[in-house]
Amino acid sequence: MLTQYLWIALAAVVVHVFEEVWTGFLTWYRGLFPKFEHAVNIPWFTFINTMLVTYGLIVVNWETGPTVVRLSFIAVLILNAFIHLIIGLVRRRYNPGMASAILLYLPIGVLTIRGMVGTGVTWTDILLAFVVAAGIHGLLPVTLLVSKWIVSRTSAHKEIG
Repeated sequence: MLTQYLWIALAAVVVHVFEEVWTGFLTWYRGLFPKFEHAVNIPWFTFINTMLVTYGLIVVNWETGPTVVRLSFIAVLILNAFIHLIIGLVRRRYNPGMASAILLYLPIGVLTIRGMVGTGVTWTDILLAFVVAAGIHGLLPVTLLVSKWIVSRTSAHKEIG
């Protein structure tokens, strides 16, 4: 049953990324973190979303994998939805990706967790999945630092050459 939920969640990720692209995520995110303006670019955005989809494909196809690891993909989406929701509430306006995060990630996440509890997954497993998800989501600032470093090296190379 978890595999079916994960496939649905993976489809929601694709919709979410499309929404972010169509509604100007990069421009919005640069405004949110001006210190990383040049690091928030198409290669960075492509990388983080490719990694998310890859992670989703791994957990979808790893049917014998640890439930905590598989559920952590769902937990990443729920955390992302809450981040979008909190930013929207604090700023009192829409942010790119907010609609799909709220309308897809949250219901899919709640239904998945509810469905998994009925199959013997414990609340400890679910909590651990959120701990893993927080660690995964915590890599986002690291990717920004790496992107900033790459951009600075590329810019320095262009100025010299």
